[in-house]
Amino acid sequence: MFSIKSNKIVINSSSDNVFNISDNTEELTFNNCEYIQSIILSDTNKLKVLRFINCDKIDLPDNLINLQNLCIESETDTMVSVNKIPSNLSKLDYLYLKNCNIINIPNSLVNITELYIKNCNLITKLPETLTKLETLTIIDCNNIEFIPKEYINIKNMFLLRNSFKEIPKELVKISLMYVLNCPNITSLPETFTDMNELVIRDSNISELPTSYTKLVYLTIENCNNIKTIPDCYDKLIQLTVSLNGKYDYIPKKYHQYII
Repeated sequence: MFSIKSNKIVINSSSDNVFNISDNTEELTFNNCEYIQSIILSDTNKLKVLRFINCDKIDLPDNLINLQNLCIESETDTMVSVNKIPSNLSKLDYLYLKNCNIINIPNSLVNITELYIKNCNLITKLPETLTKLETLTIIDCNNIEFIPKEYINIKNMFLLRNSFKEIPKELVKISLMYVLNCPNITSLPETFTDMNELVIRDSNISELPTSYTKLVYLTIENCNNIKTIPDCYDKLIQLTVSLNGKYDYIPKKYHQYII
C-alpha cells in the first residue's frame, strides 16, 4: 500500500495498486501506473483535482465528493480501462476523457462547464442534463450521433473527425466554433448570431450564414462547396482561405484581411 500526506501528490510509475490518500490532499496525479485498484479516501477528503495519465486500468472510488476536475487520458495507443465515472460528482466542473473505454457519462454531472472527449468510441450518447456546459470538445468519437439541443449555454465548441449530421440551432450562445473534417455536417445554423470566430476545414458545408455579423476571425480550408463569402461581415479582421479554393466571390473589402 502506498501512503503519503501532502496537499499535492504526483505518483510516477508506481508498482503499488492500493493508495491511501490523506484528507488534506487537494490535487492527485497518477503517471504511468499500470493498475490503480483502490484509492482509499475518507468521507471527509478534500480532493478537488484528480488526473490519470497513461495508466492502463483504473478503479475510481465512490466518495470523490469534492472533486472539481477529473482527467483520464492515454497518450499511447493503449486504451485506458475505467470501471465507471461515479454518479455522485456533484461539484465536478471539468471532465477530460482521452482514449478510454468509458461507456457513458452520468446524467447527474449537471455542473460540468467544460467537457473534452477524444477517441472514446464506447460512448454513444451525451447526457442532455449538462445544461451548464460552456465549452465542448469532441474528437474522433464516431458513435456519438448528436449534440443535445439542451446545451444552450455553450460558447465554445470544437468538433473534429466526427459523424454528426447537424449542429442544433438552439445553441445560440456559441461565439467560437471549429468544425474540422465532419463531412456529414452540410450547413450551419443561422441562429448563432454571437459568432466571433469560425473555423471550418475539410467540410461539405456549402453556404456561410449571413447572420454572423459579429464575425471577427474566419478560416475556410478545403471546403470546396463554399463558393462565395457574404459581404456582411463588417467586423472581420482576419480571413484565412485555402490557396486552392475556387471562390466565385470574395468581397474586395476583405482582401486586406486575407492571410
